[in-house]
Amino acid sequence: MDKTSYLRGIPSIKPIDANFNRTSFGPRKNPVTGKPQFHTGLDMGSKFGQEIYATADGIVERADNFSGYGLCVIIAHESGYKTLYGHCSKLIVKKGDRVSRGTLLALVGSTGISTGPHLHYEVIYNGEHLNPADFFFDEEKSFINKSK
Repeated sequence: MDKTSYLRGIPSIKPIDANFNRTSFGPRKNPVTGKPQFHTGLDMGSKFGQEIYATADGIVERADNFSGYGLCVIIAHESGYKTLYGHCSKLIVKKGDRVSRGTLLALVGSTGISTGPHLHYEVIYNGEHLNPADFFFDEEKSFINKSK
């Protein structure tokens, strides 16, 4: 794999234009059950129907209803990363689709176990959940090509 392909497979933009609390990743009290748990992603508050974009090039591994995530997209990236986009209201892509950074994937919703419209976003590398906030290099999302 060439260096450009590898770099395009590393998540590096915010999947939605929304605020988030960096500390929503990690240990916390589950807002539904009230019990302590490790939260494996970031919850990014948003309005219902807001567009969700791929954060890196890859292939859609899953695009369906997935447990507590509700309607969910999982992308496998050639760099070894995976990204997960949960609680969607509508899926735009399907399993097997090749996507580029900035491809429209889905719309924000509140499906699965959710307390309101938001995006649950995860970055996984070799099975380890990493804090997605550590990967946001492009605050303005200038790499997004909204024509896709």
